[in-house]
Amino acid sequence: GVQTCALPIFGSVGTILGRHKVNIANFALGREGDRALGVVNVDETAEIPKSVTDEIRAVTGVRDVKIVRV
Repeated sequence: GVQTCALPIFGSVGTILGRHKVNIANFALGREGDRALGVVNVDETAEIPKSVTDEIRAVTGVRDVKIVRV
């Protein structure tokens, strides 16, 4: 999931994933006050490179990025 403050940054997250050929299967967004949480389900079975999550972390307003495998 991607924790952010309520800035218009989820387009940036999608752009980063697309640039790295990571296909988004589903994207859910929730907000509470000035905080938002985005959950991005991807089709990839391989590990998402650390460089991709680091690039997402560098987006202004992103507070945290976590990869969860189920």
